[in-house]
Amino acid sequence: MCQGFESMSMPSSTGNSTKSSQTSVCVILGCLAVGLCFLEEAAAYQATTDFSIAGNPNGTWSYLVSGSLLAVPQANCNSNLGIACWQNGLGPPNFAGILQNTTASPWNPGFLTLNPGAFDVDPENNTNVTIRWTAPSTGSWAYSGFFSGLDTTSNVHTTSVVLNSSTTLWTIPINGFGSGSSFSGTVSLNAGDTLDFVVATGSTYTSLGTGFDATILVDTDGDGIPDVSDNCPFAPNPTQTDSGGINTTVPDGIGDACQCGDVTGDGIVNIGDKTILSKSLAGLPPYFSVGAMPGFDKCDVNGDGVCNVADKTIISRALAALGPGIQQKCTAAVCHSPEMMNGVTCPVLP
Repeated sequence: MCQGFESMSMPSSTGNSTKSSQTSVCVILGCLAVGLCFLEEAAAYQATTDFSIAGNPNGTWSYLVSGSLLAVPQANCNSNLGIACWQNGLGPPNFAGILQNTTASPWNPGFLTLNPGAFDVDPENNTNVTIRWTAPSTGSWAYSGFFSGLDTTSNVHTTSVVLNSSTTLWTIPINGFGSGSSFSGTVSLNAGDTLDFVVATGSTYTSLGTGFDATILVDTDGDGIPDVSDNCPFAPNPTQTDSGGINTTVPDGIGDACQCGDVTGDGIVNIGDKTILSKSLAGLPPYFSVGAMPGFDKCDVNGDGVCNVADKTIISRALAALGPGIQQKCTAAVCHSPEMMNGVTCPVLP
């Protein structure tokens, strides 16, 4: 029987949002259950996937023309079967709309090709068409996506990502068919803050069809890696370095920044950590106290909130493959102030 780790499990549940869920993540290495188990807000929002003509606003998303909500929903936009849209109800040159191909086949009206599920955002002669996302809770959010010219004779116009209708985060020019770019970033938002994905008109209203999509994910520690794929969701580690685990240099799925038991800060739990912890508890060099250890925030391996002789004993036994095992409950591995989860500030931890 393998020992030295405690396997933790936490229930999964579906949140109130159509795209928000809570998930429990565990990593299994060989016959050892590595305690990378944490309850995280794995909220995921995607513009194309979430699109609906049932209401505007639509959950966290809103669809606007020149700052006002688009008011005309159609399942078959301007009689084009299977092309759903929000539009303003006007004809050229004053049409404005967000179209989505809801069929299983590409749609080609002769001047562009719209693949299944894809958007065509067209402002024509209006100032702009905007897909707006409103933050449901305070926290750090990672966003990514793209803008691309759809019309085969696409005219020059500008797209952008704008924070709270005032701060431009990205500006992406569309100079022709297929031109454009991807974008990505991480922003700290308060509940109710907005990210606007804007397609502006050009010098002429024709051939401005623009492809677009965006995904927005929780990034609790603000390191640019969404929680759902972060090997340390509560400790910033943009490089995602994973130097090993318990007595091994084989990556175990837990990042160095949150490897509980690693008081030396090298990403591995080994005899060196036991030695340093023992000396620090006794007030001996090189650190003279546990609080001065490089990995002090990874010392608490039993989740009692303190770094003491009990943690040293658990680490010693884990190195010998004995129970009760190291738990991923140290400060670096759990949500802690000033981080936020579901809009609530996490506890202050040592």
